Amino acid sequence: MISAWLLIVISISYISLLFVIAWAGDRHPGLYRRRLARTHIYALSLAVYFTSWTFYGAVGRATQEGFAFLPIYLGPLLVFLFFAPLLRRIIYISKRNNSTSIADFIASRYGKSQVLAAMVAIFALIGSVPYIALQLKAIALGFNVLTEGGIGYQELSTAAWNDSAWYITLALAVFTVLFGTRHLESTEHHRGMIQAVAFESLIKLVAFIAVGLFVGYGLYNGFGDLFSRVKQADLVGTLTTSSLETPAFLTQTLVAMLAIVCLPRQFHVMVVENADHRDFETARWAMPIYLVIASAFVLPIAAAGLLNSDLAGGDPDIIILQLPIVAGEQWLAVLAFLGGGSAAAAMVIVCSVAIATMVSNEIIMPGLLRFFRPGMNRRTDLSFLLLTIRRVAIFVVLFTAYGFYRMAGADYSLTAFGLLSFAAAAQFGPALVGGIIWRRGNFTGAAWGLGLGFLMWCYTLLLPALVSTGWIADTLIEQGLFGLNWTRPTALFGSELDQISHGIIWSLGINTGTYILLSLVTRQRIRERIQIAAFFHESQPKPESAQHQSWQGEVLTSDLQALTDRFMGEERSESVFRNYERRNAIRLYPHRPASTHLMKYIERQLASVIGASTARVVLESTLTGRDMQIEDVVSIVDEASQAMTFSRELLQSAIENISLGVSVVNHQQQLVVWNHRYLELFNYPKGFVRVGRPVEDLMRYNLTNANLSARRIDDIIDNRCNSMREGKPMSYERQRPDGTVVRVDGSPIPGGGYVTTFQDITAMRRTEQALKETNIYLEQRVRERTQELQVINEQMLKAKSVAEQANQSKTRFLASASHDLLQPLNAARLFTSALSGKVIEGDTRELVEHIDSSLGAAEEIISTLLDISKLDAGALEPDIGVFPVNELLRHLATEFSAIAKDQELDLHVVPSSAWVRSDVKLLRRVVQNFLSNAIRYTASGKILMGCRRLKGYLRIEVWDTGPGMSEDQLTHVFEEFRRFQHGRDKKGLGLGLAIVDRISGMLNHPVTVHSVQGKGSVFGITVPLAPPDLSRAESNKPGASTRRVSSLGGLHVLCIDNDPAILQGMVALLGNWQCDVTAAESLEDALEKLADRLPDIILADYQLDDNRNGLDAMDSIRDKLGHGIPGILITGYMAPEVREDAGNRGYQVLYKPVKPAALRALVNKLLKQKRT
Repeated sequence: MISAWLLIVISISYISLLFVIAWAGDRHPGLYRRRLARTHIYALSLAVYFTSWTFYGAVGRATQEGFAFLPIYLGPLLVFLFFAPLLRRIIYISKRNNSTSIADFIASRYGKSQVLAAMVAIFALIGSVPYIALQLKAIALGFNVLTEGGIGYQELSTAAWNDSAWYITLALAVFTVLFGTRHLESTEHHRGMIQAVAFESLIKLVAFIAVGLFVGYGLYNGFGDLFSRVKQADLVGTLTTSSLETPAFLTQTLVAMLAIVCLPRQFHVMVVENADHRDFETARWAMPIYLVIASAFVLPIAAAGLLNSDLAGGDPDIIILQLPIVAGEQWLAVLAFLGGGSAAAAMVIVCSVAIATMVSNEIIMPGLLRFFRPGMNRRTDLSFLLLTIRRVAIFVVLFTAYGFYRMAGADYSLTAFGLLSFAAAAQFGPALVGGIIWRRGNFTGAAWGLGLGFLMWCYTLLLPALVSTGWIADTLIEQGLFGLNWTRPTALFGSELDQISHGIIWSLGINTGTYILLSLVTRQRIRERIQIAAFFHESQPKPESAQHQSWQGEVLTSDLQALTDRFMGEERSESVFRNYERRNAIRLYPHRPASTHLMKYIERQLASVIGASTARVVLESTLTGRDMQIEDVVSIVDEASQAMTFSRELLQSAIENISLGVSVVNHQQQLVVWNHRYLELFNYPKGFVRVGRPVEDLMRYNLTNANLSARRIDDIIDNRCNSMREGKPMSYERQRPDGTVVRVDGSPIPGGGYVTTFQDITAMRRTEQALKETNIYLEQRVRERTQELQVINEQMLKAKSVAEQANQSKTRFLASASHDLLQPLNAARLFTSALSGKVIEGDTRELVEHIDSSLGAAEEIISTLLDISKLDAGALEPDIGVFPVNELLRHLATEFSAIAKDQELDLHVVPSSAWVRSDVKLLRRVVQNFLSNAIRYTASGKILMGCRRLKGYLRIEVWDTGPGMSEDQLTHVFEEFRRFQHGRDKKGLGLGLAIVDRISGMLNHPVTVHSVQGKGSVFGITVPLAPPDLSRAESNKPGASTRRVSSLGGLHVLCIDNDPAILQGMVALLGNWQCDVTAAESLEDALEKLADRLPDIILADYQLDDNRNGLDAMDSIRDKLGHGIPGILITGYMAPEVREDAGNRGYQVLYKPVKPAALRALVNKLLKQKRT
């Protein structure tokens, strides 16, 4: 039995390794540029087919039915060996149509039917849930076997958090979301995820072979010995054909053949993730070899399980784990567990991505666009919504599978789970394969065949499976529908077959028959005929392709530019080519051949102007001389129709949204177009305004309300109608009885017709009258504009305030992070310092020093991370001043001389009398990083630090005799987490030079680096020179007094900290110094414990409970006991306002983690000041 915690640690380490592999694949795609590596990764990723069913279930089934396990291996083997042209054609067609999933592929064949795509997506989701549940069960089963010493399935806990499968589901969901939804475009390859899947395929094959070889040569004297024992035990029949049923064998082989293409995950890996169609040529042989090697060890492992009496009566699915455990080879059991986990995890990851893509693209997004189009149109960016939908879909799919796993429990074997899902995926076979090889297949046949076939799958396979779990009563299984015995789901029309074969034959038979029959008796739609051309044209890719199109002969850059000039204009065309040169850092020459990449780029630019299909046809026909195909013509007409529809809708939308009333009449003076504003201006009765209404009727209705005579009305109508017929522009104003004034402007339309605009200018006329009488309106406008400017200024001030608050929030967060991270380190350093004071010599002393060194390294790493976070957040402000550079050099020499001497290095510092203008702390950090790296990476030799005067500047340089760096390494040396050589201590994160780069940018101090491999490197930073500050020079002269560390025995120290661990550490440390310590967690606790007793000094943490701080606490103690008590504030907050506040109150500040020497020196200093 293996410890559960040890297995958890191993599992987490393995998952972390997968994370690293996936992360590396995404961050560094260079591996994919090498065809050999990419081809083998692709071939191994196809082994995602090799799931826990084939890892665990095949062995379990072989122990019971012998050769009956073979269909799962035989089906894909036959497809790859004899139907490779079909697979190659699917890959090519999918690339040509940019298919994102099997649902998209099938829907594209049948006229891009959204209904059919949604059906495939829903059926794939339902059919995949049992298969994902199988993987979760397999991983949980393996975990229980290893932790319980070979015991298989355990009763499921009612609480999910007590179930290992729950945490497995969460981990797989997180991994899939992180590396399966990094990109929005589904056709963009998930290199990191596929790389991890390929690695898992390698692990599961190695694990399976290892167990097989162990069985043959570890448990027995070779496979011959194993076979002879099988014969002696009379198990040959059991392991071969005695339990083999021919119908089941044939139907399951057929289903496996369809599954290798129709399973969503398999289609995704083999088709969608294929980067180059040539990669398949290697994979078509690699995959069969993989299957043959894996299947070769199934029977030996099964035989060993049957021969082992300790495993009799156990779960056959876990024999591959139990054999190493019984033999005492726990390492092999762990390897087998990782192999089975890899088989399961790879399937879950890829299947979840494929299903989530289908659900998102074919169900959710079409639904949102159909029912919530206005809201979707208002969103300027849908990328976040789309990614969120896919990520939520992944969680939903996995949690649904987990629910099915808990529902099914132990009553359903791995093989039953697998066959159920394989049969569901096989329902896509008739529509997919038939659509590729049979031109007459149509949407009606595919939709009805798929729907009826899936319903039959639910009735004959899914329903009995649910009954076996106990969630549904078995009445229907035993008696049939309405008591009709011939309708029983497991024996339709009295057929006597095993349950799986029965369900497969009926569901696939009805599916295929319906597809063929309806395709023969119904006609194809126009859209289907167009798509058929894409599926049956150019079945093989041509050797030279650019975005799936052929280019005959050389295409010159000047040809492309002439083409873009014609469609985009010379100015825009010039801009397009200049942008391409700038982005790719190349120079284009007009009379040189254009690259494939450039042609793709120009096609995308043209597509933004004339449409994707038109752009493609224009490039092919213009540059290669190819005649247009019928599908090209239809595509252009379709795009033109869409453009006309869009233009019409755009015109109508523009008319509706302008403030003028608009009416348009045709050459017969009949109304054809109007807008809502026109109806509002004239208050026509409902239904009065309609297309075809004579404009004379509209005029007469309007003039009737104007209190004019009938003759006058007739004259006005005649005059205006004559003007419209003659195409004369008109413009006039009419005041209506209600006092409103309407301006009417009319213009003729070329080709006949007339457009008239109506504007309510009542307000304008009233305004003009008001302007004639007084200048008040102008003053009012001035005041309004002034108010608007005031509002804008207030908004700008408010925005500035919000930005400042956000910046302050960042600063507070960094301060809190530094405090929370350094708090436990402070306690640990205090304890080690106290322990160091008590331990004089021996191994314990050495251990204490190691602990203190490790804590120091952790402190350095955290400080580095906090520094770079502050730099990125803009939380550090440089404090520029003038100071002598020799002061900085002297301090660094003192700090690093001992370190260099310990490493047997010669550190030589050349003094300088120059003064510079910079931030002394940030500059010190830069040079300190240079020295630290020099000592770390220099194995032997010398290190030189000195200054070189330039014109108006000073360059501080650090020379070393280390290993040096190559030119390629120098270009990346200032990036985060870059460590090209391992130093002697192997510590650090590779962030030192990244911090240097940020500080130099903040201070505007250029950093230089030169290096020669094998000789060493020199790092330098250039700072501006400054005239000497004589006042500072006088103040910096060293005094005559020397430091002396006095005894602290009997000193009464008050310590206030809300962290008990830090209090204990401080008491231990000060106790070593013979101090009398009073420890308190709050102000009230301190006053109570002191009982008016006066402390000699107070040590207080800044952050206390109840939103209090140490400064206020020390002030309160001083007010109560005496103002002369010195105090030291100990804090992890680096904010300058905290130090300033402490100084104003008369307190000193020490930052966590506290160094004992610094604390003792500061206490001595304060006591000395107090005495004087």
